[in-house]
Amino acid sequence: MLITYLITLETTLAVRVSAEESSTWQQPVAGDLGMQWLTWSASARNSGTGNASTAVIGDPCAYYSNPAGLYGVYNRSLNLYCTRILSDTYLMSLSYAFPVSTGSVIAINYLALETGDIKQTNALAEEVGSFNACQSGLVLTYMHALPTGAVGANLKVINDLIFNHSAYGYGLDIGYIFSYNSNTAFGFMFQNIIAPVLSLNNKEEKYALNLKTGMSHTFYRGIFTVLFDVITESIFNNTVIYGLAGIEARIGKYFDIRCGINHKSISLGFGVGYNDAAVDYAYSVHELLGGMHHVSINWQYSSVFEAKMMELKLQKNEITDDIKKFKIEKKEYMNDLNTQNTELKLRQKILTELSRAKLLIEDGKYEEGKAILENALKLEPGNQNIRNLLMQTDERQRLLFIREKTVFAKKQYEIGNYAAVLKETKLVLDIQPDYSEAKLFSALAQAHIFIQAEKYKDAEAALAVVLSINPTEDEALQLLRRLQSVLEYYENIQR
Repeated sequence: MLITYLITLETTLAVRVSAEESSTWQQPVAGDLGMQWLTWSASARNSGTGNASTAVIGDPCAYYSNPAGLYGVYNRSLNLYCTRILSDTYLMSLSYAFPVSTGSVIAINYLALETGDIKQTNALAEEVGSFNACQSGLVLTYMHALPTGAVGANLKVINDLIFNHSAYGYGLDIGYIFSYNSNTAFGFMFQNIIAPVLSLNNKEEKYALNLKTGMSHTFYRGIFTVLFDVITESIFNNTVIYGLAGIEARIGKYFDIRCGINHKSISLGFGVGYNDAAVDYAYSVHELLGGMHHVSINWQYSSVFEAKMMELKLQKNEITDDIKKFKIEKKEYMNDLNTQNTELKLRQKILTELSRAKLLIEDGKYEEGKAILENALKLEPGNQNIRNLLMQTDERQRLLFIREKTVFAKKQYEIGNYAAVLKETKLVLDIQPDYSEAKLFSALAQAHIFIQAEKYKDAEAALAVVLSINPTEDEALQLLRRLQSVLEYYENIQR
């Protein structure tokens, strides 16, 4: 609400409050910039990259962009930032971050958007005095490192002070950074997940829930870093989505240059660092506020030994986590290897059994071969080769059975044992009804049996079946001629 108010002042729409009516002062209506003072930047480095900083790692001012960004801060860090937004209007930030244990960092941050003397007029536009306006926030940030990144949270107290009206609100932000590898990271932040609610002169202003997502990627031997953010403001009401992008390039050991763009501004900047100190500067052109200068100073005052020890501890934890992962992966690998060995042994056993079964089947030992195949099929029910070999063996057994029974029936026919012929050929025809040789001997045997029983007509029908199978069958032709002579003789007698 303060930014809208200040812009109103800049356009000469002054707040008119009479001395007598100062207690009935009305707060300005929040516009597009009403709460953006908490969505800009708290360092000139981030201002230089268009405020695309949700996935930045090792930022001592990370409370502003993503509290998990304190991941990688190993030293005690003090950061001071200032920018002039309008005449006599400044945005200032003071941050102090310090590691409390391996992988945990706490930061205490103070942020203020303050304007100088604002003229107070009465209803006749007569100057009757002046007053100040200020929005400020006290933010406590905590970050805890994870094996693949970090989580963080902001606990904040917001204060609005305009004229003699003051209000407080309390809020909570949470953030997460996922370190995909040493060059790429992804950041997520829910801002105002517990939203501050401020009430000035009986009018409430509730800060909107915002979602910030981002990515950072370093390439070309660590020289260039590109940054991309997507901001979703006011998720549940009048949602606005926009993007931010920036790039930072390291020139030598001590110098960086930056540029960035977003939906409201473009920016250029640079940074100079030496040992434990760094100075950053950025210049941005805002569509409403015009040109803005951003300056920040960062000082890290932990000893080199202490910082190195903290870094080594973190590396040790990472190595420990890597060892745990390796052990888990090794266990999984050994399980897979044992499974593969078991499957290989099973395969070898099945192949050996298949070879044995084939040899037995080739030697005519079908039942023994089939028994081995059936046992192998129990070990691997889905093995199609075993099933195919069993089917082939059954077929060979069937053909052998048919042939043996047919040969035996032929021998029985030759010795005149026609009943045995009928019995054996029936076994064959039950298995294969269209087997012509068995059908032929069966019909011949029936013809002989009918002749012996003097059933000449039935015998003639049986011989007709034989000749339908083999029209040149000599024995059938001879028997048929004899039957015809006998039938003619009986016909003559009857006449």
